[in-house]
Amino acid sequence: MDEGLHKQGVLELRDSLIRRVTHARGDKPSVQADLIKKLTAIWGVKTPWSLIPIGKGYYIFHFSCGDDRERIFAKRTWQIKSGFLCLQRWVQDFNPYKVSSSVAQVWIRISELPLEYWNTNIITTLTSAVGTVIKLDERTASRSMGRFARVLMELELK
Repeated sequence: MDEGLHKQGVLELRDSLIRRVTHARGDKPSVQADLIKKLTAIWGVKTPWSLIPIGKGYYIFHFSCGDDRERIFAKRTWQIKSGFLCLQRWVQDFNPYKVSSSVAQVWIRISELPLEYWNTNIITTLTSAVGTVIKLDERTASRSMGRFARVLMELELK
């Protein structure tokens, strides 16, 4: 194998992001063209970027503008109509067929939380110590049910 070509490939991908799109149970996966259209609108990207499917629902996201990439990565988790996209930086030798997921998306319940704490920023701050907050359920966000708060989280399993 030509080491120079390998290094060139690494350099081309080192600033890319990677991740699998997680869909809600029963939802159909997005078609690539639809996903590009949705993400371009959500992200507000004006510079060229590409989406490369690499198998098992994983994609590499390559951006021509580092500022766009960093702004998008800073939020990490993006809600799209068909599911969620939780981004990570590309890693060398990533193989979607050999990856064992070290993260899980789970709903957590916070019982007996006084209603005055039912604010998106407060709940996000409280739960961010456990993992990455993806979203609050509608009843929690709207304070329409006060028995418990529910938060969709991404938790590290290692």
